[in-house]
Amino acid sequence: MTKPLFEPGDIEVMAMALEQHPDLEAAAYVVKLARARGLKYPVTAADGLSVVVKHGPVDIRHMRLTLKHAERFVPEPLFPIESEADLMRKLLLAFVIGRGAHHKERGDKSVGPVGALVAQEV
Repeated sequence: MTKPLFEPGDIEVMAMALEQHPDLEAAAYVVKLARARGLKYPVTAADGLSVVVKHGPVDIRHMRLTLKHAERFVPEPLFPIESEADLMRKLLLAFVIGRGAHHKERGDKSVGPVGALVAQEV
């Protein structure tokens, strides 16, 4: 195993980095909530993520997340989710999918190739 790049004392640096990538910051926050709320792995379908929103919608800076969002933007091919690390990766994909879909709904032509590609799938 390789030596980690960051130590526990580097939390401010990590927070600054996450703020630069809103989708990654949101994914990290949802993983934090999932851990705190006792999400069990593997998660085999979107409704298995309901523990994260059991107290209602989750507000993260620029977005509000509900189980309906998970059902729409975490597609069936991303399951099962085997671990926290797997959840992080797949949530990041889900946020990219969601961002592309929202741009497509607004008719925004500047979503870039990845956003446009995933928006076509939703």
